[in-house]
Amino acid sequence: MKIRNLRYAAILCAVAISIVPVDAQGQNAPGQTLPPLPINGSPTAVMTYPDGSSLIVLSKNGRFPLAVGPAGGAVSIQLRFLPNPIDSSLMVGPLDGGTVPDSQMSTAIGVDGTVTIQFQPDTQPGLYRVLLNQAGTMSLLQFWVADPDCPLCGPPALVPIMPPPAP
Repeated sequence: MKIRNLRYAAILCAVAISIVPVDAQGQNAPGQTLPPLPINGSPTAVMTYPDGSSLIVLSKNGRFPLAVGPAGGAVSIQLRFLPNPIDSSLMVGPLDGGTVPDSQMSTAIGVDGTVTIQFQPDTQPGLYRVLLNQAGTMSLLQFWVADPDCPLCGPPALVPIMPPPAP
């Protein structure tokens, strides 16, 4: 039982480490620049939600932590990949429903390694994953849409934060 609890604690620590606070208050500001890529080259993302809140996340081995998904609302996702001068293509595909605009299903990554996509999960509660194929290297975005009748029944997910009010 203690080993299982230690594994759970290790997983929570790994998720907590993958969140990068942006300002002194530890809040993420919309329009914020992407954090640099970690040494292992895993992609990073800034997710901006319809209400103006945002979340900065780092992937681990191409897998992004589970984030809250706005039921039926579009999330703007600015991604940073390791630049690839030979192949800058990005294929985007929702795996569990939700939509990505047709024009973004196959797009090009900028020379700086960045690209912005939109994803809109359905209104049904559950897991929504988006597969990102960058020149054969796979990454996975994950969103959880909560059940409005039982909002705390799902798995733990990262919650976006509103920016602090302007002075």
